[in-house]
Amino acid sequence: MNKEQKRFVNLVASLNYTGDLAYYSVLHYNPLDITKDRAKKLLEYWGIVDAETAHAKLKWFLEEGLRKDFDRMKNTLLFISAPDREQWISSLEDEKTRNQYKVVNRYLHKLSSKTIAGTDYGFCTMFAQNAWIADYITSEDAYEYGFQ
Repeated sequence: MNKEQKRFVNLVASLNYTGDLAYYSVLHYNPLDITKDRAKKLLEYWGIVDAETAHAKLKWFLEEGLRKDFDRMKNTLLFISAPDREQWISSLEDEKTRNQYKVVNRYLHKLSSKTIAGTDYGFCTMFAQNAWIADYITSEDAYEYGFQ
């Protein structure tokens, strides 16, 4: 892989940073700065604990990812009138589901599944790099996920 290709993969991986250091992280992202232990902790939070779960989660980000749930929730909310949406969302018992619907409702007409797909691809690239650092996948596999 040439220098430009590596830069592209690193850029895509860095796009999921938010907060005060987000701009700096995009400009100075370097996946090699993370330790093996830190990479494993990050991956474990997302259910990645070995090569099998790494490949499964990375393929999930490419094929379905967060955009599938976003689309499902968006389609549900579109069938409810605007004034009734807030009330319906508040009535949901599961806090995690309720919070997800609140986010989808807020961005209902602002985000598309293509926008969410960009986030999915960024996560895939970032997690592939971390899975390589954690010795769950090869460097070739990590870069292959970055280019898909």
